[in-house]
Amino acid sequence: MCHDTGKVKADTMNLYLIRHGKTAGNLLRQYIGRTDEPLCAQGIHRLQLLQEAGYYPDRPQKIYVSGMLRCRQTAAILWPEQQAVPVDALRECDFGRFEGKTYEQLQMDPDYRAWIGGESTNIPQGEDTMSFRKRCVCAFAKIAREISATPVSSVAMVLHGGSIMAVLQAYCGDGLPPMSQQESFYRWQISNGAMISAQLTVQEDGTPVLTHCHQHSTPSFPD
Repeated sequence: MCHDTGKVKADTMNLYLIRHGKTAGNLLRQYIGRTDEPLCAQGIHRLQLLQEAGYYPDRPQKIYVSGMLRCRQTAAILWPEQQAVPVDALRECDFGRFEGKTYEQLQMDPDYRAWIGGESTNIPQGEDTMSFRKRCVCAFAKIAREISATPVSSVAMVLHGGSIMAVLQAYCGDGLPPMSQQESFYRWQISNGAMISAQLTVQEDGTPVLTHCHQHSTPSFPD
Protein backbone atom coordinates (compact mmCIF):
# COMPACT_ATOMS: atom_id res chain seq x y z
CA MET A 1 0.00 0.00 0.00
CA CYS A 2 2.74 2.49 0.92
CA HIS A 3 5.96 0.49 1.22
CA ASP A 4 9.45 1.72 0.34
CA THR A 5 12.55 -0.40 0.19
CA GLY A 6 15.54 0.62 2.22
CA LYS A 7 17.82 -0.53 4.97
CA VAL A 8 15.88 -2.66 7.42
CA LYS A 9 16.71 -5.08 10.20
CA ALA A 10 15.18 -8.44 10.97
CA ASP A 11 15.24 -7.83 14.73
CA THR A 12 11.89 -7.78 16.49
CA MET A 13 10.82 -4.65 18.35
CA ASN A 14 8.32 -4.37 21.18
CA LEU A 15 5.48 -2.06 20.17
CA TYR A 16 2.91 -0.52 22.53
CA LEU A 17 -0.16 1.17 21.04
CA ILE A 18 -1.99 3.25 23.64
CA ARG A 19 -5.22 5.16 23.21
CA HIS A 20 -5.20 8.61 24.80
CA GLY A 21 -7.00 9.26 28.07
CA LYS A 22 -10.59 10.44 28.24
CA THR A 23 -11.76 13.88 27.19
CA ALA A 24 -15.05 15.63 27.95
CA GLY A 25 -16.30 14.54 24.52
CA ASN A 26 -15.44 10.91 25.29
CA LEU A 27 -17.48 11.09 28.49
CA LEU A 28 -20.46 12.27 26.45
CA ARG A 29 -19.81 9.58 23.80
CA GLN A 30 -19.42 12.19 21.08
CA TYR A 31 -17.52 11.77 17.82
CA ILE A 32 -14.34 13.73 18.50
CA GLY A 33 -11.88 13.87 15.61
CA ARG A 34 -10.50 17.22 14.50
CA THR A 35 -11.57 18.94 17.74
CA ASP A 36 -8.36 19.40 19.73
CA GLU A 37 -9.79 18.62 23.17
CA PRO A 38 -7.65 18.36 26.30
CA LEU A 39 -7.94 15.45 28.70
CA CYS A 40 -10.66 15.82 31.31
CA ALA A 41 -9.98 15.47 35.06
CA GLN A 42 -11.37 11.93 35.10
CA GLY A 43 -9.16 10.94 32.17
CA ILE A 44 -6.04 12.33 33.85
CA HIS A 45 -6.83 10.59 37.14
CA ARG A 46 -7.35 7.20 35.50
CA LEU A 47 -4.11 7.46 33.55
CA GLN A 48 -2.28 8.21 36.80
CA LEU A 49 -3.86 5.19 38.48
CA LEU A 50 -2.93 2.92 35.59
CA GLN A 51 0.61 4.28 35.59
CA GLU A 52 0.99 3.71 39.34
CA ALA A 53 -0.34 0.15 38.89
CA GLY A 54 2.48 -0.61 36.42
CA TYR A 55 0.13 -1.05 33.46
CA TYR A 56 2.34 0.78 30.95
CA PRO A 57 5.89 -0.03 29.81
CA ASP A 58 8.68 1.65 31.71
CA ARG A 59 10.72 4.09 29.60
CA PRO A 60 10.21 2.91 26.00
CA GLN A 61 13.17 3.93 23.86
CA LYS A 62 11.05 5.89 21.40
CA ILE A 63 7.66 7.57 21.86
CA TYR A 64 5.39 8.86 19.10
CA VAL A 65 2.13 10.79 19.45
CA SER A 66 -0.44 11.98 16.95
CA GLY A 67 0.33 15.61 17.73
CA MET A 68 -3.16 16.35 19.03
CA LEU A 69 -3.33 17.74 22.55
CA ARG A 70 -5.03 14.72 24.14
CA CYS A 71 -2.26 12.42 22.92
CA ARG A 72 0.56 14.77 23.89
CA GLN A 73 -0.91 15.18 27.38
CA THR A 74 -1.27 11.41 27.80
CA ALA A 75 2.36 10.78 26.86
CA ALA A 76 3.50 13.54 29.23
CA ILE A 77 1.62 11.89 32.11
CA LEU A 78 2.98 8.41 31.37
CA TRP A 79 6.58 9.40 30.64
CA PRO A 80 7.15 12.94 31.97
CA GLU A 81 10.91 12.81 31.53
CA GLN A 82 10.87 11.66 27.90
CA GLN A 83 10.31 13.55 24.69
CA ALA A 84 7.54 12.37 22.35
CA VAL A 85 7.74 12.81 18.58
CA PRO A 86 4.52 14.26 17.09
CA VAL A 87 3.28 12.76 13.81
CA ASP A 88 0.39 14.76 12.39
CA ALA A 89 -0.57 12.06 9.89
CA LEU A 90 -1.61 9.80 12.80
CA ARG A 91 -4.32 12.24 13.97
CA GLU A 92 -7.91 11.05 14.33
CA CYS A 93 -10.40 11.09 11.47
CA ASP A 94 -12.17 14.37 10.66
CA PHE A 95 -15.80 13.48 11.35
CA GLY A 96 -17.14 16.48 9.43
CA ARG A 97 -20.86 16.96 10.02
CA PHE A 98 -20.82 14.17 12.63
CA GLU A 99 -18.17 15.93 14.74
CA GLY A 100 -19.20 16.59 18.35
CA LYS A 101 -22.45 14.64 18.02
CA THR A 102 -23.60 11.37 19.57
CA TYR A 103 -25.20 8.28 18.08
CA GLU A 104 -28.54 9.38 19.54
CA GLN A 105 -28.29 12.71 17.73
CA LEU A 106 -27.28 11.12 14.43
CA GLN A 107 -29.20 7.85 14.28
CA MET A 108 -31.91 9.18 11.95
CA ASP A 109 -29.45 10.88 9.57
CA PRO A 110 -29.36 8.81 6.32
CA ASP A 111 -25.73 9.74 5.65
CA TYR A 112 -24.75 8.58 9.12
CA ARG A 113 -26.72 5.35 8.82
CA ALA A 114 -25.00 4.56 5.51
CA TRP A 115 -21.61 5.29 7.05
CA ILE A 116 -21.93 3.18 10.21
CA GLY A 117 -23.56 0.41 8.19
CA GLY A 118 -20.52 0.20 5.93
CA GLU A 119 -22.52 1.15 2.84
CA SER A 120 -20.55 4.38 2.38
CA THR A 121 -17.08 5.60 3.33
CA ASN A 122 -18.05 9.22 2.86
CA ILE A 123 -18.42 11.55 5.85
CA PRO A 124 -20.24 14.73 4.79
CA GLN A 125 -17.87 17.72 5.08
CA GLY A 126 -15.29 15.37 6.62
CA GLU A 127 -12.66 12.79 5.73
CA ASP A 128 -13.34 9.72 3.64
CA THR A 129 -12.93 6.64 5.85
CA MET A 130 -10.61 4.79 3.48
CA SER A 131 -8.44 7.90 2.98
CA PHE A 132 -8.17 8.23 6.76
CA ARG A 133 -7.08 4.62 7.19
CA LYS A 134 -4.54 4.85 4.38
CA ARG A 135 -3.11 8.03 5.92
CA CYS A 136 -2.58 6.29 9.27
CA VAL A 137 -1.22 3.08 7.75
CA CYS A 138 1.31 4.92 5.58
CA ALA A 139 2.46 7.10 8.49
CA PHE A 140 2.97 4.00 10.64
CA ALA A 141 4.87 2.19 7.87
CA LYS A 142 7.19 5.17 7.45
CA ILE A 143 7.94 5.24 11.19
CA ALA A 144 8.50 1.47 11.27
CA ARG A 145 11.02 1.68 8.41
CA GLU A 146 12.86 4.55 10.08
CA ILE A 147 13.05 2.72 13.40
CA SER A 148 14.20 -0.49 11.72
CA ALA A 149 17.45 1.25 10.73
CA THR A 150 18.24 2.06 14.40
CA PRO A 151 19.09 0.05 17.54
CA VAL A 152 15.67 0.85 19.07
CA SER A 153 13.93 -2.22 20.51
CA SER A 154 10.88 -0.72 22.28
CA VAL A 155 8.45 1.82 20.85
CA ALA A 156 5.31 3.38 22.32
CA MET A 157 2.68 5.23 20.30
CA VAL A 158 -0.05 7.28 21.96
CA LEU A 159 -2.79 7.57 19.36
CA HIS A 160 -6.53 7.61 18.77
CA GLY A 161 -8.92 4.70 18.65
CA GLY A 162 -9.38 5.00 14.89
CA SER A 163 -5.66 5.32 14.19
CA ILE A 164 -4.87 2.22 16.24
CA MET A 165 -7.61 0.18 14.56
CA ALA A 166 -6.40 1.22 11.10
CA VAL A 167 -2.81 0.14 11.83
CA LEU A 168 -3.78 -3.21 13.34
CA GLN A 169 -6.28 -3.98 10.60
CA ALA A 170 -3.54 -3.46 8.02
CA TYR A 171 -0.60 -5.18 9.68
CA CYS A 172 -1.74 -7.65 12.35
CA GLY A 173 -2.93 -10.90 10.75
CA ASP A 174 -1.73 -13.21 13.51
CA GLY A 175 -3.75 -16.15 12.17
CA LEU A 176 -7.04 -14.41 12.94
CA PRO A 177 -10.16 -15.62 11.11
CA PRO A 178 -11.10 -13.70 7.96
CA MET A 179 -13.62 -10.90 8.44
CA SER A 180 -15.24 -8.17 6.38
CA GLN A 181 -13.46 -4.80 6.10
CA GLN A 182 -15.84 -3.35 8.69
CA GLU A 183 -15.48 -6.25 11.15
CA SER A 184 -11.68 -6.50 10.86
CA PHE A 185 -11.42 -2.79 11.66
CA TYR A 186 -13.65 -2.80 14.73
CA ARG A 187 -12.26 -5.97 16.27
CA TRP A 188 -9.38 -3.78 17.47
CA GLN A 189 -11.66 -1.30 19.24
CA ILE A 190 -9.92 -0.06 22.37
CA SER A 191 -11.02 2.01 25.37
CA ASN A 192 -9.41 5.24 26.53
CA GLY A 193 -6.08 4.65 28.25
CA ALA A 194 -5.96 0.98 27.22
CA MET A 195 -2.99 -0.63 25.49
CA ILE A 196 -2.31 -3.20 22.78
CA SER A 197 1.17 -4.69 22.62
CA ALA A 198 2.69 -6.39 19.59
CA GLN A 199 5.96 -7.59 18.12
CA LEU A 200 7.06 -5.43 15.18
CA THR A 201 9.36 -6.52 12.39
CA VAL A 202 9.99 -4.93 9.00
CA GLN A 203 10.38 -7.15 5.94
CA GLU A 204 13.04 -6.60 3.28
CA ASP A 205 10.53 -4.83 1.05
CA GLY A 206 9.76 -2.36 3.85
CA THR A 207 6.46 -3.91 4.90
CA PRO A 208 5.79 -3.79 8.66
CA VAL A 209 4.54 -7.02 10.22
CA LEU A 210 2.83 -7.14 13.61
CA THR A 211 2.55 -10.42 15.49
CA HIS A 212 1.42 -11.44 18.99
CA CYS A 213 -1.03 -8.54 19.06
CA HIS A 214 -2.58 -8.51 22.51
CA GLN A 215 -5.01 -6.10 24.13
CA HIS A 216 -4.19 -5.74 27.81
CA SER A 217 -7.13 -5.65 30.21
CA THR A 218 -7.18 -2.53 32.32
CA PRO A 219 -7.55 -3.04 36.09
CA SER A 220 -10.56 -1.63 37.90
CA PHE A 221 -10.11 0.82 40.73
CA PRO A 222 -12.40 1.67 43.65
CA ASP A 223 -14.40 4.89 43.32
